[in-house]
Amino acid sequence: MKEDTPVLCENPVEYIGDTIGMLCGPDEKEVDRLLAACEVDYDVLTPVVDVKTAKKKKFYKENIFP
Repeated sequence: MKEDTPVLCENPVEYIGDTIGMLCGPDEKEVDRLLAACEVDYDVLTPVVDVKTAKKKKFYKENIFP
């Protein structure tokens, strides 16, 4: 992993399959129980598919476009 690549996804989640959390327990049965108790809610965002729209959007804390 590169130093600038976080292990867990930060806000926003960008891709299906991004790691959003880590769960551990003393055995597989307990981990399965804990996993069943977890719930994640996602806000579906409108995709940005062109440069004109991208220039108007805010990404993360700052806009990446000047």
